Amino acid sequence: MKKITFLLLTIFCSIVGYSQFPENFEDPSVTVPNGFPTGWLVTDNGVGTGVSWNIVSNAALVINGTKSAYINRQEIGQGNTSEDWLISPAKLIPTNGQLRFKAK
Repeated sequence: MKKITFLLLTIFCSIVGYSQFPENFEDPSVTVPNGFPTGWLVTDNGVGTGVSWNIVSNAALVINGTKSAYINRQEIGQGNTSEDWLISPAKLIPTNGQLRFKAK
């Protein structure tokens, strides 16, 4: 019963949830592979440091435009937890505004 409830809750949240990075990676100052717009922070917990966030221009990995933020998966061994964070600058969302996120 718990698994079914969790599955339904997950599906519901993915259907009604709204979010998106409020940033344009198309800016010419954003370089491939590691240049992020001013104010963005890339950090991790020190586990699985072989892979990190970067900017890609591979059409297969980009949703809209020509550039996208991307992190690849990696094998870090059983029992390890890797946390890789891409942190955007704080943005003020207006009343009744929406923050949308697109993932592939």
